[in-house]
Amino acid sequence: MKALFLFTFCFLCIFNISAGENALLKLWYNQPAKQWVEALPIGNGRLGAMVFGNPFKEKIQLN
Repeated sequence: MKALFLFTFCFLCIFNISAGENALLKLWYNQPAKQWVEALPIGNGRLGAMVFGNPFKEKIQLN
């Protein structure tokens, strides 16, 4: 019984990992953010940034 449970658990874990790799998650915009309020936040929870402006002259605000 324990062997069957362990086999089923391992099979479901492997199946779940392989299903997550195929998902494409991306955000695509036709133009860059012109103002700070249009930018998307990036960071790790302790340090954050907002990137916006012209691609050739970007503005980066750190927090």
